[in-house]
Amino acid sequence: MKIIKIILSTTTIISLLAFNVNYTHSAKHHKGQTVTIDGVQVSYDPNAINGGIDLTTEKEKLVAIKTNYTLESKEIYVPFEQQINEYYFGTATASMLTKSINIPQTQQQISNLLEEPSAVTAGKNLSTALNRLLENSKFRFYWEWHNNVNDITTMKTHIVSAIEYGNPVMVNMTEGPGDNYLRGHNIGYSHSIFGLISGFYNYGDRIKYIEPGYGRFSGFVKPQVTTIENLSYATGDRGYVW
Repeated sequence: MKIIKIILSTTTIISLLAFNVNYTHSAKHHKGQTVTIDGVQVSYDPNAINGGIDLTTEKEKLVAIKTNYTLESKEIYVPFEQQINEYYFGTATASMLTKSINIPQTQQQISNLLEEPSAVTAGKNLSTALNRLLENSKFRFYWEWHNNVNDITTMKTHIVSAIEYGNPVMVNMTEGPGDNYLRGHNIGYSHSIFGLISGFYNYGDRIKYIEPGYGRFSGFVKPQVTTIENLSYATGDRGYVW
């Protein structure tokens, strides 16, 4: 999740000092939209990273990893990037992710960041490495192992929550012959690949997936819309950065 520093108006600060009342977090460039998250009114800019929402206390950080499904759908612009070789699935996906939140890194820079010459490895080390890019900000990434393919609700909640607040989700999938869930992935052999979730529809029941292997591997589809169930099955025993 991405978190941006609190900004409170003078009036709000005075009110808080004088009375014990609920307050509204203010977006940096608030455009008039207000949503309620866990009983707290939040000034929300749907075009800003994290919506411009202030979430700095420990309690508010917990709010950031949940969602009340306030938006039916949302898409984040992600500049497509084809992987520069046959094994940079994760590296290219991470590069697209950084570009989408305005901290651009090339595929080679991502590879160097991870201190691996060939590819991104799934796991907490991936989110830890990405967080090194964010040391001077309040942005944070989390890694989630997805060991129960039937726990669709957790994955959907994380994806919707992340995208509502302005960041795409990086997923690591493993599929093989007779066990393919995304279009174009039935390539005749088992594979472990990465891709980026850049949008959701119908409150997260359907998601938009972007494939860095498009144009390099026959049959791969650059963008596709699929169900959250298909994504869950494809991601089984692997995980995602959100």
